[in-house]
Amino acid sequence: MTASSPKERMTLEEYYAYHPDDRKYELLGGFVLAEPHPGTKHARVSARLVRLIENYVEPRQLGFTLTAEGGYVLASDPPTVLIPDVSYLTFARGKDHIEATTPFPGAPDLAIEVLSPSNRPVEIRRKVTAYVGAGCPLVWIVDPKRRTVTVHDGPDASLVLWEDDLLDGGRVIPGFSVKVGELFKP
Repeated sequence: MTASSPKERMTLEEYYAYHPDDRKYELLGGFVLAEPHPGTKHARVSARLVRLIENYVEPRQLGFTLTAEGGYVLASDPPTVLIPDVSYLTFARGKDHIEATTPFPGAPDLAIEVLSPSNRPVEIRRKVTAYVGAGCPLVWIVDPKRRTVTVHDGPDASLVLWEDDLLDGGRVIPGFSVKVGELFKP
């Protein structure tokens, strides 16, 4: 993810009106971040995550997943609107916002960022800090290159899981689990 014009801070209203092209734009601490389209591998891993989570939560009526078109207003001063590659909201929190055309006002219950070549470690750390600081109880950073998932379930708590490890939904999606390697199958 790279910074893009404008270089000055934006308000939420300015961000909502800012769409110079078809890239994904986020707002982190008032500054616009643009992300180029990351490619097929990224899309496959994201799609697999959506399918696995949705197949588990939908029949149990626990919640729903969103793709990278669904954003979250994590803060208003300075404004922060992040758009995770995949996210999950419980029905209890998100049912009244399912049909909305605006970002969800608050943090997701699970934010998943799938790394792409354009991502910089400092920006990913800032995103994790923003998600957790806004009350997101679970963040997964999925790294297709290293074939790992880094689980953040608190401000200073992280755990790296490898291909043979089991990734679970913790208290956010009770009973959900998948072997990390399953995320990276062709």
